[in-house]
Amino acid sequence: MTRERCRRESGSAGLAVLAVAAGIGLLGLFAAVLGTVAVARHSAAAAADLAALGAAESMAAGPQAACRQAARLATAMGVALAECRPGPPGAVLVVVQARPWRAQLLGRTVLLPGPRVTARAG
Repeated sequence: MTRERCRRESGSAGLAVLAVAAGIGLLGLFAAVLGTVAVARHSAAAAADLAALGAAESMAAGPQAACRQAARLATAMGVALAECRPGPPGAVLVVVQARPWRAQLLGRTVLLPGPRVTARAG
């Protein structure tokens, strides 16, 4: 290898390492966001299941009482009751909406909708 060629390639390894490090950092950020979304979805699903079970248990007192119970349980779990529909005798369909997420994007706050989950019990 000539001296001239060595001078032209001087510093190229540093750029390659920087590019690889940036790629790994972005991959880690993506994994963290994906994990957060999965946890939020599972939490909303657990809240929907609990609300549906509570509503089905309260169905003997009537559909309005069952939906009030579902709303109480959903609120206690940190989600909002979006829909409550009595179905066949003793069955209830519950839809919950998780709170929106706040994200900072290029210096601005962006609201991202939380997951919406359906559960049925009874």
